[in-house]
Amino acid sequence: MFNDDDSPDYREQALAKSALGIEPGPEVVYQSIRYLMDNPYVTDTCLELNGGRHLK
Repeated sequence: MFNDDDSPDYREQALAKSALGIEPGPEVVYQSIRYLMDNPYVTDTCLELNGGRHLK
């Protein structure tokens, strides 16, 4: 998520680096936590919530 004082230019540049091109907000974090808590088969793992930015 962006900070309140981030400029529109900075936001545009950051989103351009993301494969999804969106600012997901806190709902994505909540969904990821629920997934890890609700699925007993998933153990000893970390979910990267980076919107695919590492792919570029």
